[in-house]
Amino acid sequence: MGEFKVHNGKFFEYMPSGIQCMSYSNHTLAVGRTDGSIDIWKVTEESWYHQKTLPGSEQRNVQCLAWVKGRLFSAGLQGNITEYDLVKLSPKVSHFYGHGFWCMSASHDKSRLAVGCEDGCVRLYKILEDKGVVYERGFQFQKEQIVSLAWHRSGEVIVTGSINNIRVWDVASGQVKQRITTQRLRRRQEVVVWCLTILQDFTIVSGDSQGLTQFWDARTGVSLQSFNSHRAGIFALCVSPNERSVYTAGADPRIVTFSLASTNDRNNREEWTKAWSSHHHFHDVKALSVVDDLLVSGGTDTILRSTALHRLGSDSNSQIIPKRRNDLPFPMKPLVQTAPEANLILCQHQCSVELWRLGSIEKDVRDFADGASISIASGPSKLIEIRSKSGEQIICSALSTCGSWLAYSTVEKIRLYKVTLDPLVLHKVPLIPDSVLPSHQLKFTPDLSKLVSVTNQCSIQLVTLDDLHPILFHTFEPMERPISNMAIPSKGSVMAVTDESGLIKLLNFKDPSKEIQTALPRYKPIISMALNYSGSLLFVVYSDRSMNEFSLHQQTYSKMSPKLAKFCTLQWLGRKQSIVHVEYNQTNDSQLILMDNTSLVVLNKQKRPPDDYEPIYDVSAGSKRGREAPPMSKVKRGREAPPMSKVKRGRQAPPMSKVKRGREAPPMSNVKHGVAVGEKNKVQHGMAACEKYKPLLFAGFLSDPKTILVIERPIRSIYEKLPPAFQTKKFGT
Repeated sequence: MGEFKVHNGKFFEYMPSGIQCMSYSNHTLAVGRTDGSIDIWKVTEESWYHQKTLPGSEQRNVQCLAWVKGRLFSAGLQGNITEYDLVKLSPKVSHFYGHGFWCMSASHDKSRLAVGCEDGCVRLYKILEDKGVVYERGFQFQKEQIVSLAWHRSGEVIVTGSINNIRVWDVASGQVKQRITTQRLRRRQEVVVWCLTILQDFTIVSGDSQGLTQFWDARTGVSLQSFNSHRAGIFALCVSPNERSVYTAGADPRIVTFSLASTNDRNNREEWTKAWSSHHHFHDVKALSVVDDLLVSGGTDTILRSTALHRLGSDSNSQIIPKRRNDLPFPMKPLVQTAPEANLILCQHQCSVELWRLGSIEKDVRDFADGASISIASGPSKLIEIRSKSGEQIICSALSTCGSWLAYSTVEKIRLYKVTLDPLVLHKVPLIPDSVLPSHQLKFTPDLSKLVSVTNQCSIQLVTLDDLHPILFHTFEPMERPISNMAIPSKGSVMAVTDESGLIKLLNFKDPSKEIQTALPRYKPIISMALNYSGSLLFVVYSDRSMNEFSLHQQTYSKMSPKLAKFCTLQWLGRKQSIVHVEYNQTNDSQLILMDNTSLVVLNKQKRPPDDYEPIYDVSAGSKRGREAPPMSKVKRGREAPPMSKVKRGRQAPPMSKVKRGREAPPMSNVKHGVAVGEKNKVQHGMAACEKYKPLLFAGFLSDPKTILVIERPIRSIYEKLPPAFQTKKFGT
């Protein structure tokens, strides 16, 4: 497989934002964060991947989200209702009404939005056909602010939650039909109903600041059942599609499930019972959503977690086995850009970019043993920090290979800088033409003559670089759908772009007049792709983690493509993380780096593919403690393990020499980063993974083809900067 020097950096202190709200519709999940940004996730049976991010703004707060026939709306405490353009990744229209909005819900016929306001009024807004909303009318005022709201399926009733009470509203008249006073566990303590919903049978389910989950009859206002389910406030609540399960979460941060079960009495009544609870988070849970057969949760700890629930048996007392999935709060596009020739990297924060110079080592790596840590002569140093104006969030950034040019884009415009390293001088290019549109992706051409920009109009623009007055050189015809990926070779004139549907298009960035007819096959959405040094090969990774390679000269699959299909083993395809970055070794086209947020994979196309049962990922590095597994004879406190012939109904297990296609696995003591280092037990297949560095923000080659740059952001460092969590008593503390 080959050995590499790994330059490991932990100086990039990227800080993601917590999750505030969610909304799901038609295989698309929108996740609103505390900084005003919105992540868009595509959820299908085959894959689950982060598709795009709508940048936030200090002037726009996202308190709640709602999907209406493929259109996304948000409302916030600053008093505006915003509809978003999912192509331009920016607000399409925003209406300011002067009232802080705590909650928002769309009617089931998707014709109106109801919002709960700070001034204690429920307001209805009619959804226009083209864009935006228009104010329709308001309900009767109340003294307390409305912090939660839900429509009944009939569209005739709205229920709201506020301080100390729940109200049932008649939509036609705007008057209160029923007022319900909430239960107090302590006198003189206000109870805030943070979340509620109403079922089809007019049962109201509420969660309040005391940690009580209560079920009410909306017609009579009578309390049906009450559960002291949480030790602190309940912030989120959702219901399964068949309305037989209710999920609640809050500051505990437990997720509690309630199920509707039969009481086995003469009347065959059904009652709500507390089914199970689990701890998926380490901080407050602010949002819950049922996504097909998944329960998705998120909160202050910034991580999006999903659990698939499978029932064993058909009886009501069957066990529920959760299978978890954790999606780290890092964008799909790498936040780190490298300048290998100058030993520089560019780190992109939410509202700033930082230019760093990498450190250097004291001795040659040949003086050290395999797996040893190398002492450094000088550490990394920050050279430049550039902050965006007015707190605008940065969408993308780029750094030239020699480090002499730097660019980033916000929602409003592109900003370009010329960098001189000796002496260090930063020069802002002042006169960028107005015809240069804001960008979603930026890259410099290898000859440093142009800046390539993926615009918010689904087109590609070429900007000629100049210290004073850059010129818009050419604009390619826009694609039908938003462009998701772009790849430019180190040598050559043809670049590759792909849209969200997986369509690949080839463009000549040196001579745009030469039109290239592209006939590459389309399979699934492409998550990441890369061109080799000469630009003759295109490597792509799809949303289901399958891989392919194309020959651009022949406009078809490359010779290695059938072999790459064999690399996609069950172990490879079974992992849930998307491949966010792929890169060719510039001196060896048969060797690539693939990276997700939890592992680094080195792929050698010249070697044989792994078998289905051969290890790819390092089990010891991925375990919680990283210790070597004890021998089986010592697992049960020193007792000898029972013979295998007595374990499974008297059947004798096959000998190990016949299980793994005749091969014996290498001992765990000789495994380093997924590759056996012993001569006799050396892994011969062409794929090896390392899980030592995680979570990963970037992994790629430097100027030395035997050196890999790894930038990681330990999740514990993120947790240390979060506000204090709710303290729970644990055994032994």
